[in-house]
Formats: sequence, structure tokens, C-alpha cells
Amino acid sequence: MVFNKKVKEKKKFLAELSRFSVFEALRTHGPLAVDDIMRLTGLSKPTVVNYLRGLERAKLVVPQGFGPSTGGRAPVLYEFASKSHFVVGVEFEIPKVRLGVTDLGRKVVARATYYVSRDDSADTIMQQLIAQIENLLVNGRIPRDKVYGIGLGLSGFLNNRTGVYLESPRAPHWKNVPIRARLQMHFGVPVFIEALCNVLALGELGEKTPISNNDNVGYIGFVHGLGAGVFLNGQLYQGRFGNVALLGHTTVDMNGDRCYCGNRGCLELYASGRALERRFKSLMAPDNPSSSSRLALPGEPTSEQIILAANDGDPICRWELLRSMDYLAVGIANMVDLFELQTIILGGDLALAGEWLAEYVQAAVQDRLMNVLKQNLRVLPATMHPDDAGIVGASTLVLREIFRQPTLDLSWSIDNMVAK
Repeated sequence: MVFNKKVKEKKKFLAELSRFSVFEALRTHGPLAVDDIMRLTGLSKPTVVNYLRGLERAKLVVPQGFGPSTGGRAPVLYEFASKSHFVVGVEFEIPKVRLGVTDLGRKVVARATYYVSRDDSADTIMQQLIAQIENLLVNGRIPRDKVYGIGLGLSGFLNNRTGVYLESPRAPHWKNVPIRARLQMHFGVPVFIEALCNVLALGELGEKTPISNNDNVGYIGFVHGLGAGVFLNGQLYQGRFGNVALLGHTTVDMNGDRCYCGNRGCLELYASGRALERRFKSLMAPDNPSSSSRLALPGEPTSEQIILAANDGDPICRWELLRSMDYLAVGIANMVDLFELQTIILGGDLALAGEWLAEYVQAAVQDRLMNVLKQNLRVLPATMHPDDAGIVGASTLVLREIFRQPTLDLSWSIDNMVAK
């Protein structure tokens, strides 16, 4: 009986793997004709046609015109129906929350932004999050039954296995919140949570990272706070529960200012969006005679505005940004020493700066490294706009589960979706 059960499991697995290969061929190379799919997958024509019918019923694949004829009837072309269903992605950083809807091809089709007060109760924050997602779906005209899942990138501490948001130093009342269970109960779809900077990294690199299996990559999330995502041997390193690479709360000054986390001299106090905004605000103080008439930006600008002004050559904005980068270089050099990183991607708001800032940071980091580690190091600007990275990365949490290659203990797969 056990042997027969194993044989059945293996047959089912092979069928799922074949269906998956047909779908992946269309998702990554489509539109394709049946003969093209046969060539890419090695499957027989009856098998390919059978799986295409199932994928069509699931509305994951649609016919899209005809290919060139080779003498007979022109072949039907099939393509991945990326707009057939949608995913909600949430970049949850206190105080600013970005949320959006992407199609199955990771294209943002609706978005919104709102702010959370650190003094709100956990229940208030949850109710606000649910209401914002509801409004987003309504305003974006996204049918609820077309939503496959919700992904969230969370600042603070979490347990990505149980789906519980443990705590956030920025929101004292936000403790042990079963955020995944609450959202799943309300929306009736799978929910996945992950550390914010891991999500930003996934937004940049995709659900299948375009880096080799030997690459160690560090993604720097320069947002309101500061964090990092680390890929070791081409795989996202998540640690035990998802709380890794807390770069912003590594110490760079043992006698420094007190951070809201309780520690002193955290890197985030000197290199982060809030640090940049705080220093810029001090320049606007009435008792500071050096700059109030020289600043190009009025009021209390955001870190994004400061970085863009630095891009345009504003000397004060550039000076303050580079001060932050000098501190950040210390943290990055420490990461390289710990993980033997070969590539650093400057993400979050730093994506707005581009090549010139990446070149500056690379030189500053290399000055702090031994020869063996500095030789092959490269520092690159992120290519995804900060308005999109968190939303796309959070949606990727869902997409990588839906589209992952089947295994013998498969729980989520294309096969399950087709069976529906």
C-alpha cells in the first residue's frame, strides 16, 4: 500500500511538473505555438495540448493570434494572461505606507499612499490597513474574485512562518499582531509577510533573481529607516523568522545619540531618510545663519526631494547626502566583511540618485576593505523607482508561491489553480 501510494504521488508530481513547464514556457517566452512549447519542454503534442486546455480553463493562458505558416494552416499562438488576475502588494513602513495592485506580470495597475500614527492602537492600524486595501480595489476597479493573494513588506520585527507582526520600535502599541490571519480572514486569499528590505530586494531582482548561484548580493534599503536584503549563493537569506540584516541598527558610534530602538549610535541615525530630513531641518533653524537663504528647497523637504536636488547639483543637498553616504559606507564595508558580498545595490530613495552616487559609495566602501574583498566589488544603483519597489516586491511574495516549481510535497501550484 505504501509503495502504491508513493508511485501515485510520483506520477502526480511528474504531471504537475510537466504542466508547470508548459506554463513557464509561455510565461517567460510567449507567445508560443504548440510546436514551440514542445521544443522548449520536450513534451509530446497530446500532452502539451491537454495542459493548454487546462490552463485556458483557468484563464492563465489565452490564444493570441496566429504564427507564420510553414506550408499548412497557420499555428495558433498562446500567451500568458498576465492581466487575468491580480495581487495586492503593501510596503508597510511607519509612518508611510504604500500599497498597490499588480497584474501577474508584476505591472502596477493601481496604487495609493497613506500615513500611520505611531500612537495608534494595533486594532486601529489593522482596521485602517483593511479599509485602505478595500478602497484600493474599489478605486482600481479590481474584482475581489480576481485577487490571488496579498503580500506585505513590514518594517519592525516579524515571524514570517506564523504571519505574526511581533513589534515595531516606531509603533509602541503594535505588538504580536496576527496580521496574516486577520487579512486572510477578511479577504479570503493567501497572505504572505516578509521583512521590508527583503521585499524591496525582491522588487528589484524579481521572483527569480537574475544573479548566478555563486553571487552574494546586498540590497540597501534607504527608506525612512535603513535596512538590507542579502542574497547568499543566489538565494535570499531570511534567517529563522525573517529578521536579518538589520543594518540600520548596527552601531557606528558607541557613545552616539539614543535611537528609538533603545541602542546608542545606530547607523540609521546617520544614514537613512529620516536622518537626512532631520539634518536638513536643522539647517533651516532660525539660529543657523549659514544656509536659510541658500537652500533650494523650501519648508521641510522629504529625503526624496533632497536626493533629487542633490542630483541637480544643489551644493548643500549634495553635501548632506554625501555625509550620509560616508556613514553608510562603513555599514556596507562591514556587510562585505561578514558575507563576502560581490554586488551592492543602492535601493529605496537612493535609486533616485543614479550612477554618480553609486560610484562615490563604491570608492568609500573600497577604502575600508582589504584587497581581496575590494577587487571584485561593484556598487550599483537600483533600477526600480522607490514608489514601485515595495509594491512590486510584496506582490512577488505571492507570485513566487503561485509560480514556484512543483515539489513532491506541493501545497500551492499552478495545478491547484487549474483544479479550481
